[in-house]
Amino acid sequence: MDPDSSLLHFEIVWDPADELPVQLFGPDGLPDARLTDAARHMTAHVSQNSLPKYLRGTAAMLDAQQRLLDSNPHLEDMWSETALATEMWRDVLISMGLEPKWSSREGCYYMSVADDQFDRCNIGLNGLYVLYQSAMDRKLYAGAENPLACIRKTARSGRRAARAIFRIKREKARTLRTQLPAIVERVRRAGRNANRPWPAAVRMLVDVMIEGLARLSEQIRLTLRDWWEASEFGQAISTGNKGDDFARTKEQQISAALAALLRLYVDEERIDRNELEGKTRRTLADFRRLALGGDLAALEREPLFTNAKGEFFSQSGVADYYFKPAMTDAGLDQITSHALRHAGVNAFFAWLKTQPAAEREELKAGFGKYMGWKWPDAMLAHYSEPERRQQAIETAIAFIQARRIDLDAMENVQFIANDDEPVGAHNDSDLDRLAKLEAA
Repeated sequence: MDPDSSLLHFEIVWDPADELPVQLFGPDGLPDARLTDAARHMTAHVSQNSLPKYLRGTAAMLDAQQRLLDSNPHLEDMWSETALATEMWRDVLISMGLEPKWSSREGCYYMSVADDQFDRCNIGLNGLYVLYQSAMDRKLYAGAENPLACIRKTARSGRRAARAIFRIKREKARTLRTQLPAIVERVRRAGRNANRPWPAAVRMLVDVMIEGLARLSEQIRLTLRDWWEASEFGQAISTGNKGDDFARTKEQQISAALAALLRLYVDEERIDRNELEGKTRRTLADFRRLALGGDLAALEREPLFTNAKGEFFSQSGVADYYFKPAMTDAGLDQITSHALRHAGVNAFFAWLKTQPAAEREELKAGFGKYMGWKWPDAMLAHYSEPERRQQAIETAIAFIQARRIDLDAMENVQFIANDDEPVGAHNDSDLDRLAKLEAA
């Protein structure tokens, strides 16, 4: 969590061969049975990919708390049901060199920290929240509630439900501009005009993200097989869902115009490994023949979006090498690739208002299913899974067709720099909260 400090008491041990589950070693140098058990079951609440950072944050928090106990044995430990989280973890943060400002509102405690401290606090507190949740699942913690959970009885569903009692907010408002359609075209222009212009693969990846409303981590994993199996190089792409450890549980939809551009990209601009090796460049027709011949394994090895070596992009290769520098060059420092997904969600709810009132709840549930969120299934329990999936696809197609018109119109808009009102960051895991974004 803090690269300048070492964990004096708690250590995370991973098996290099990945054959044994994670272990958390305590101050005595031995595995802590309760912490280890809870840590091994944290994936019930977060994805496998998110687990390492949450565990690192947890270990740093536990280490700081242990140092407090060493200096004052009368303090409550983390497993005491009577412990006051607001007091205990305030002292822990101070012992880590953080000095948050506290306030309370609506029954929740808020903590204001400097921007450069935000990630440390966020990962540490939410990691500990997830550990408590896992411990409660395993009957390892006797408390009636998670001591880091929000005091209000707010229903939280889905895997990533970490909302700590410390509603961390930054001292400086983040300007994400996610509510304006203009952000989409601004991002596109930033990529074209950057000091390091985006190559064709990055431009296409971002355009597919804009229309398909997917996450960057999901896009960089797409293969030609995903595109073929969903629509035979048409308007759908089978997509892994981060919330399901990237299992192909989503079917991403794009417009006919973008599908045509994507086919042109593969034919003319996609970096092909065969061509780099001095062989004949492969086109979409070649890949189609492979698919029709039954060689889907060959298509599985081919990234849809290729880097300079004809291989899969890493997330950093897109976000840190191309996206962030372009946003900085354009004066859009606070814009991340994930803001494109939020912009799409805001656009959906604006579109939803134009639909017949009797259809809105069903459309909203279908959209939640399309986005890969967990709880919308409860609204559609009377449907079978194939019917739910079909409704999700139909909802996405209707929305994307309408949105394509707006996106095309934005290409001729002239923007005035920094004319947006600041908008707070939003998490996309809670559909009910997203439904209220327009009032945020």
